[in-house]
Amino acid sequence: MNPIQEQEAAKGLKVFVILENVLAEVSKYQGKTRIDLRKWYQDSKTELFARSKNGLNLELADWNDFVARIEEVDEFVQANK
Repeated sequence: MNPIQEQEAAKGLKVFVILENVLAEVSKYQGKTRIDLRKWYQDSKTELFARSKNGLNLELADWNDFVARIEEVDEFVQANK
């Protein structure tokens, strides 16, 4: 478990590592499932990890579209290496 996951697990939140400093968090907001993809950084004063403003916050329907498009992008990338 990476340090950000440990910090967020202590709050009862589940986050998934996408890249070293990019994480996905699944949550509910106003009864809707949301997926937050965000860059994280370590605050130099508190040494705690915090979400940056850089990222995406998607509703479930948008997430499903995003995943489908990512698959299309990946197919193109793989074919054009």
